[in-house]
Amino acid sequence: MTVQNIKKILMVVLMSTLLAGCANNDSEIIKKEQTKKNTTILEEVEEVEASEEPEDNMQPYEQLVKSLGIEKYQYPDDFDVDKNLEKLLENMAITNKQYSSDDDLPVDDEKYFIHNFCQNSWFCYDYIFDSLSTSEGLLNKQQIEYIQYSFSGQYREFQSIDDDYVVDVNNCSSGFNYAELKSYEVISEGEEVVIKAYFDISDNSSEEADITLIRNEYSCFDGYSVKSFSVVD
Repeated sequence: MTVQNIKKILMVVLMSTLLAGCANNDSEIIKKEQTKKNTTILEEVEEVEASEEPEDNMQPYEQLVKSLGIEKYQYPDDFDVDKNLEKLLENMAITNKQYSSDDDLPVDDEKYFIHNFCQNSWFCYDYIFDSLSTSEGLLNKQQIEYIQYSFSGQYREFQSIDDDYVVDVNNCSSGFNYAELKSYEVISEGEEVVIKAYFDISDNSSEEADITLIRNEYSCFDGYSVKSFSVVD
């Protein structure tokens, strides 16, 4: 049954109950019942209308998260760098020391992104762990693009890989060094969160980074994407 047919049926039922309410206007109880039913039917009609937005009118990122069944992140009352976001920032302290989400992702860098954010054993987060049980660690093109969207908050279609491309997260491509987030200070928070983060690097060095995060309710990194990341010299 199509959405349009459902709407027609609901509207017919609505009109019938409205007429019934008029015919029984001598009974206060019946009128109250009809009012309750009418309200319920109107709400159902509104829900149907809200759910029938053509996919052609959706933004590319909306089509992406819908096709993958991604649910919105539920934010806690207070900001905190949770484990998935923590792993992202630790990885950036090694691989993306100077970064802005406004920068393009060149085609030549797409495979670099896949290696560092999909196959890096130092950098395992829930979305990667879940793929081990749901698809034996195989990620398709859409899932890779979703990880990139979660990371940057910007939808970008990967041009260097085909629609049937898959990457095996079990084939690790980790670097020699890794970072550990030791502490951070929240400078300001809201839709954008500005923090100063301090990392210990496995080569016995340390780094300090200025980071701006943006809320992204579909991000697999605990509802945040990185707007900018800059290691302080």
